[in-house]
Amino acid sequence: MPRHHRAASPWPAICFLAFFAALIAFVSHYYLLPAMEAKQAATQPAQSVLRAQAALLLTLLLVMLLCGLVLTFKVHRFFLPRTWTPRARTKYVDAWAEAGKRAE
Repeated sequence: MPRHHRAASPWPAICFLAFFAALIAFVSHYYLLPAMEAKQAATQPAQSVLRAQAALLLTLLLVMLLCGLVLTFKVHRFFLPRTWTPRARTKYVDAWAEAGKRAE
């Protein structure tokens, strides 16, 4: 007996992409753009610190993106599929016959 599933809704993907775009815009506006301006006047040790912080922030954003993708699109079902057992047929008992047996 084939199992029919509902069609997947695009809203989780749209919400995830909108949230991540807002996160990138926020980080770019409040950290990356000021860091690029500060790099112009910074000395060599300060530039390496800025470079390391930007790499750490980029790594954090990419890890968040990967975790969000896994949670939003349920990637685990491609690698760890569940085994479906056949459904058991329900045995329907005649209620009137049972009541007659118990009445005697």
